[in-house]
Amino acid sequence: MRWLCVGLVCLYASGAAAQKDSMYSSRLHFTGMAAGNLLLGDARYGYAAKLAAGAGFKRWQVGVGAGYDHYSLRTYPLFLTAGADVLRRWRVMVEGGINLPEQRLLSSTPWSATRLHNGRYSAGFVHYRLHAWQKKILFAGLGYSRKSLKQEERGSGGWPFTTETHYRLSRIALQLSFSF
Repeated sequence: MRWLCVGLVCLYASGAAAQKDSMYSSRLHFTGMAAGNLLLGDARYGYAAKLAAGAGFKRWQVGVGAGYDHYSLRTYPLFLTAGADVLRRWRVMVEGGINLPEQRLLSSTPWSATRLHNGRYSAGFVHYRLHAWQKKILFAGLGYSRKSLKQEERGSGGWPFTTETHYRLSRIALQLSFSF
């Protein structure tokens, strides 16, 4: 958790420094995004927050990001992101990467242990530009997000066993994001 916070602060700090650079006014420029999601699906509701940083060229953006996802199982997604501005006020974004579970070892006894393993993360959003100040933009978005994880329980008592549970969590995402 501590390293994720340090990484997010570094991403933000590098973005602030890059914006003051003269490169920002050219066609190739730094781009960053901070977003908050409300997630609705089979597991009722949850929330997520993420930061992404990268480069933009004309109307295209690519970057890397990290976040916190609290929907059913708490995870830290690490992802690549790509997007494009379409029409005048619309932006389309896709994300894909891995999910790191917050707690790898869920329970342990002398006879069994339950562990969570990394999984996949993917999302797609359509954003509408609400307001713009110079190079900073506020977006509201609607999208679809999916995460998968594997839970494994191994027993070593009188009867050894292994049980695997695969979580595939799909949800609708309402997003409010700030692009800088």
